[in-house]
Amino acid sequence: PGSASGGGGGRKVFIQDSSSPEEHTMGVWDNLVAQSAAAEIYLLAYGNGAVLAKDVLIRQLARSKEREDEVNRIVAVACIESSSLLESDDAKDISDFIASRFMDWEQTEFPEGFLVSGTRVKLGCVALSVGQMGADETRNAAWSVGRAMPSVFRFYDYAVQHSGAEGPIGVAFAREEALVHHLDPATAVSPAPAEAGAAGDGAAGAAAAAGGGADGKRASSRTKSPGMLSGMLRGLLGRSRGEGSGVGDHDMDRGLTVNDFDLLKVVGKGAFGKVMLVRKKSGSDGGEVYAMKVLKKSMIAAKGQVEHTKAERSILCEIRHPFVVCLQYAFQSEEKLYLITDYYSGGSLFYHLRKSRGFSENRAKFYAAELFLALQHLHDHHIIYRDLKLENVLMDHEGHIALTDFGLSKNQVDDVFESQLTTFCGTAEYIAPELLKGQKYGAAVDWWSFGILIYEMIGFRTPFFDKNRKLMFYGIINNEPTWQPHFSASATGIMKRLLAKSPTRRLGSGAEGANEIRNHKFFADIDFASLLVKTLKPPFKPDVKSLTDAKYVPKTYLNDTAQDSIDKSAKKSTNVDFEAFTYIPSQQGHLD
Repeated sequence: PGSASGGGGGRKVFIQDSSSPEEHTMGVWDNLVAQSAAAEIYLLAYGNGAVLAKDVLIRQLARSKEREDEVNRIVAVACIESSSLLESDDAKDISDFIASRFMDWEQTEFPEGFLVSGTRVKLGCVALSVGQMGADETRNAAWSVGRAMPSVFRFYDYAVQHSGAEGPIGVAFAREEALVHHLDPATAVSPAPAEAGAAGDGAAGAAAAAGGGADGKRASSRTKSPGMLSGMLRGLLGRSRGEGSGVGDHDMDRGLTVNDFDLLKVVGKGAFGKVMLVRKKSGSDGGEVYAMKVLKKSMIAAKGQVEHTKAERSILCEIRHPFVVCLQYAFQSEEKLYLITDYYSGGSLFYHLRKSRGFSENRAKFYAAELFLALQHLHDHHIIYRDLKLENVLMDHEGHIALTDFGLSKNQVDDVFESQLTTFCGTAEYIAPELLKGQKYGAAVDWWSFGILIYEMIGFRTPFFDKNRKLMFYGIINNEPTWQPHFSASATGIMKRLLAKSPTRRLGSGAEGANEIRNHKFFADIDFASLLVKTLKPPFKPDVKSLTDAKYVPKTYLNDTAQDSIDKSAKKSTNVDFEAFTYIPSQQGHLD
């Protein structure tokens, strides 16, 4: 990603806006397609490319605030073998558009042209069957593409002819398509699946995996990069693992395995797996308690998140800071990845804010100061965090905080304050206006989210929140926050500067960089040198009785059994070997 051979001699040439598949897609959209005079745009998305098509839709909805018909330039979106599209917190305008103009084609046991039942939950749109390959053929993803294309172009033609029709275009088109295949539209419908995830090659099961932060309350709008090229190549070349390498706990690194730990409790769940409280069985740290983050490779591959996962591991290996979670080990089995970090028994700031119904200004200031030092350290080491929210801030048993979850972070950014990134990602309430406008951005997006977080801690809500996401995004771009009467002048002052709509005018983006924030009068009574070495007493100490105390873990997680279960959704063709994933601190350096 980011370069290609050219100019003779096989020399690598940098390609702007192409450090990842999603960045390339959004760069092409923002700089070429959206800027063109095209009145009718048709999108074709393979696999998890459908999620990028959805992100394009979200950007066009944001642009519609300024140009009303901007979103209507998208006439139709055809998806092939899409794993998921619809999320539970999607705004109505997003789900309505997906229902009306998106359509999916997938390989099933039913005849070509059959309407596939049970897809509305995971996709939000109509799906048609392309039939099924012969029993003697190796499953080939490219086969689905070739099979679907004639129908896709008929869909495009139908969509433009019926662009003014009411209701979902896909429903009416499915009836027409049944006739093309000499089927009765009334009966060419697959039976409804017996349970979620029963239909569609396991895709629904993958889509049903838990998401969100440590407390599962607000899910990130994570941009997923499509696995189109790798998936098609695997199919075209017929590459798969042998029969002897099925689901199991085979260690690929000949180092640590999950069997080196006692599995105590489930303390969290995420998009790709779960987090367990564990105890190391032996070694110099035998008896130590850690948090084990278990990630399913099949889910990571299906969601196109391989590169993001590698980046998260890389960041955790490199960074050592008092207010960033500390990675102790990393290893993998054939089906899963394991990240072992310190266990933060105090819960998340999200939990404590809801429990307290708002923090005092002094308490909020303490957490903000520690977070500031963490973000400054990341920026100094060429990392833009991109997903700051209360759910991603953990608390230790003393009351100090630590930043966690680097799944959306961008590392190896030469100049973090140069506006050069284009990936649309983050959590809706915290997203900076430049992202919603489709502009390139830099580290100033972290300082915007930092301002939102300070407001939320003191005001007990985010400043632009609205149940209608479209209205919330409009407010982020156009409105000023309501400054509550109990905010001090210095608190209001720093938030106004951090929430400047223009990133170049935002506090932390000037000539002095992050020192603009450190030197603001809001932090005048904070001794940052003492704070860094944790000699300042936290304003709150969690009531933790032991190293394994799970008092601040949501009860829904604790009810689950702590076990390294078999990944039933894993397929031999999707197993991925994450090269050099293993991490042993004594053998590798880090950035202090």
